Amino acid sequence: MQVATGKKVWHFPFSKRGINSSVLVNGSDVYASHSEENVDASTAMGRLVHLNAGQVTEGKPAEVWNVDGFAAGYASPAYHDGILYHVDNSANLTAFDAASGEELWKHNIGIAQRASPIIGDGKIYVADVDGKFHILKMNGREEPEVLHVEEFKEPDGSLTQINGSPAIANGRIYLMTTRELYAIGAKQPAGSAAKAVKAVSNKAPAGAAAAHVQVVPAEAVLSPGNSKKFVARAYDAKGRLIGEPSAEWSFEGLKAAVSGSGDLKVAGDNVSQGGLLTATVGGVKGAARVSVRPRIPFTEDFESYEEKTVPPGWNAARGRFQVAAIDGNQVLKKPSANRRSWRTTVFFGDPSASGYVIEADLYGVQRGRWKPDMGLVSHRYTLALMGPRKRLMIRTWLSELERFSKQVPFEMEADVWYRMKMKVDVSEDGGKATVRGKVWKKGDPEPEAWTIEAEDALPHTSGSPGIYGYSAADIFYDNIKVTPAGS
Repeated sequence: MQVATGKKVWHFPFSKRGINSSVLVNGSDVYASHSEENVDASTAMGRLVHLNAGQVTEGKPAEVWNVDGFAAGYASPAYHDGILYHVDNSANLTAFDAASGEELWKHNIGIAQRASPIIGDGKIYVADVDGKFHILKMNGREEPEVLHVEEFKEPDGSLTQINGSPAIANGRIYLMTTRELYAIGAKQPAGSAAKAVKAVSNKAPAGAAAAHVQVVPAEAVLSPGNSKKFVARAYDAKGRLIGEPSAEWSFEGLKAAVSGSGDLKVAGDNVSQGGLLTATVGGVKGAARVSVRPRIPFTEDFESYEEKTVPPGWNAARGRFQVAAIDGNQVLKKPSANRRSWRTTVFFGDPSASGYVIEADLYGVQRGRWKPDMGLVSHRYTLALMGPRKRLMIRTWLSELERFSKQVPFEMEADVWYRMKMKVDVSEDGGKATVRGKVWKKGDPEPEAWTIEAEDALPHTSGSPGIYGYSAADIFYDNIKVTPAGS
């Protein structure tokens, strides 16, 4: 893609799954690998490919050669003097003629591989997973000479894993094992400054026509009544900057005003807004997304929205939520139909907000044996009522519960409205956060005691209010209320 504009220049279908290895670029030559299923009729797992990015036809670069079945899904390749060096998942270090793809030699260094090879001082440095670090003397197009193999071990004598690639800096090699970081080389660094590379000019020639207009910033989150300065940048067809010309400014989906110089001022109404600010230069348009988040205090009962819409300015809501009618009331529904968006967090306040209480009504249905998870978000903490697990949890990050989380038993009944309330108190010195949550059936008196409390010694001190849902079954939200703490 064009670096300055983000516009796609070409793409190449390569793997049915993600590509974990870094792509190596040498001029217009591009080398990439994976160890997954291929996108064509090949039944082999993995492929190494050489593309010519200088020959692009209908958005696709020319394929120079490929090695089908070369399964290198973790390590990244290295290049030196016309030779490509790569290690497959089975720890076979292989050298290829970079121009033709011919295999020159293969040298096994272990059983499994994650780290990439690096080249320096006429040597190849590479580590395998099972704790062995190899130093090989390069021998042109012939197999290298093994100079040294160092084994790194645990205190009990077992081998320490090495998953990271070594790095070279100031005459030293830096190597990270699962236990320690090593600096290999002279006690005093003996490096020299690298020769400066002349930057390639990204300035368009005089008289170039605008082919792309970029509005900066590309996204903005504002509070009611706020102003923001935007500028328009014009680029030619090759992604080279023309400058910041005068533009015609317009907007849609916003209650606002914009000047001829790109100064946007949104209305002071304390409601959510979301829309586009567009700049037009010579008939070419570019746009920025603008979200207006209400100031605290605010409430939302969804009565002002049409069915199947979402409140404007709520990130990640469109396509995952929709306003629906239940018993004559408008509510926000998170359907279970799209499994790919079951787990979603939506924010609708100032990202720097702090010192507030959020509460809302939540309702989860049962679909077969499935119940949903649902909850509130405050200061980057989540209060989650987990239907299948019969738990109420406070957490920061679902993927790392050991960092901070607490849960208590709580059996959620299906087809029942609950009221949830969440408060985060940050100590005056910012060294601790106390996160509290309550859950009770809607219509019952609010309990005096908090249902769950937890202290975080590495606290988040601010963050937008929001809602959370894992919609294995449908979830409904209503009567959201955000107020200053202590009010």
